[in-house]
Amino acid sequence: RSKSPQRKVPAFAMTFTSRTCLGALTTLLICDGAFSVSQGIRSGRLGERRSEDIARQPVPRGTLVFLHAMNGTGPSIGRSLRNASDGQFEALLTGCGIDVIYPDAPRQGPQGYGRCWGGVPPSNPHRPTDEEPFELYERAYHEVVEPLLQNLSESIGLNRVVVAGYSMGGTMAAQLLRLSPSRLAGLAVMKGNVYLNEAALAAWGSMGSEADGPVPKILLTAAANDQVVLTADVEDVARQMYTAGLPVKVQHSSVRHYLDGGEIMDLARWVASVLGCEEVDSADS
Repeated sequence: RSKSPQRKVPAFAMTFTSRTCLGALTTLLICDGAFSVSQGIRSGRLGERRSEDIARQPVPRGTLVFLHAMNGTGPSIGRSLRNASDGQFEALLTGCGIDVIYPDAPRQGPQGYGRCWGGVPPSNPHRPTDEEPFELYERAYHEVVEPLLQNLSESIGLNRVVVAGYSMGGTMAAQLLRLSPSRLAGLAVMKGNVYLNEAALAAWGSMGSEADGPVPKILLTAAANDQVVLTADVEDVARQMYTAGLPVKVQHSSVRHYLDGGEIMDLARWVASVLGCEEVDSADS
C-alpha cells in the first residue's frame, strides 16, 4: 500500500464536529495524529484511529471555525455551546452539512494565563494606539489559524468557511480582516473587542473597495449591560465597517458578557444562511 505524501501540520489541539468527515482535511489530520477530534459528543485522539477506518465522505457544504475565549480550549467552548443550546447548535449546522471546528489557542500571554489568542487588552481596548503591540495575535494567527485556513482552502475553499469567535476569540477573528489575504464567506465577532487602529481601517477600506472577490459578511454582537465590550464601541465599529464598504450586521442581546442559547442559535442560523443552507429559516444575514 502506497503511503500518502507527508505534509507538515501544526501541533495544536483541535476539536471538530461534523455530520460527515472533513474530507481531505480529515485524512490529513488523522495521518498526522496531532489533533483531538469530537464527532457529536465523542472525543478521542486521532492517532488512535487509522485513516482507512473512516470511510471517505462527501465534501461538506461549508465549515464554521469557532475560536474560544481567553483561557479556554476548543473542547471547552464546544461543550459550552452544546450545553447552552441543548445540542441544537451543532445539530442545526451539521444537518445542513456544515462542519464545526474548535481550535485551541497557543499557550502564550502574561504569566498565569492559559491559552490566549492575544495578551492583556491595550490601555484603550476600543482604540489602541498604533504603537501598542499585537504580536501575540499575529503569532496565534501564524501558528494556529493560518495553517488551519490553508488546509480548509485546499479541501473546500475559503469561500465556504465562516470564522466566529467569542470574547478574545472574537477579537482574534476580527484580526483576520487585517491578517488574512483570502476572502472568507463570513466573520462573526461575539462580544469581542474590534481594535480600531490605522492598520485595521486601511485593511477594511482596501477589502471594501477592491473587486477581487466576494466581501465576507460580518456579524457583530453586543449586550447593553456588557462591561467588557461596550455597545457603543461595537456600534462605532459597525459604522466604520459600513463606511469601508463591508456588509455588517449588529445583533443586540441582554446577557452581559456571556452567550445564551438564543444567541448561539441565532449564530447557527446566520452561519447556515451565509453558507447557503436553504433548509433553515434565518434572520436577514
